[in-house]
Amino acid sequence: PDPTSAVFEEFPLTGCVVAVTADRRRDDLASLLRRRGAKVIETPTLRLVPLDDDAALRKATNECLIVQLDYAVATTGSGWRGWMSAAESWGLGEELNHVLSNAIVVSRGPKATGAVRASGLRESYSAPSESSDEVLAYLLEQGVKGKRIAVQQYGVENPAEDTRFVTALREA
Repeated sequence: PDPTSAVFEEFPLTGCVVAVTADRRRDDLASLLRRRGAKVIETPTLRLVPLDDDAALRKATNECLIVQLDYAVATTGSGWRGWMSAAESWGLGEELNHVLSNAIVVSRGPKATGAVRASGLRESYSAPSESSDEVLAYLLEQGVKGKRIAVQQYGVENPAEDTRFVTALREA
């Protein structure tokens, strides 16, 4: 049942152990469950970090605005949306969107494609199986020597995949 409805009152949770894995509104949900008698274990598995405070992202965004990009790679929908939102909060949203609209935008699958389109841009290529290897193969096939490429990486670094992907582009 909906935990905000009166029906929820009919379901005591005494003796139940509930793990709350969300970060957003975790305290509210845990408090509600405890009032119903549950023992609550709070263990967020995913934490959303406000990107507008991210100095490294702001520096990278500013670098994208200095010289026209040839390619922009969207690897995740949430990461792309977060980047666009952060740029907007810094007053750089319109300028970044203009730079990206003049680049060839490549996405790593449907979620990234949806975020690219929601930002008013169109992708030139989307990997059919959401594979970074497919995106890399596409870019290498296009020829990247001397090209400026912005790669929106995972929100939390995925060192193995991110490093391999970016290293392969730099070497090419």
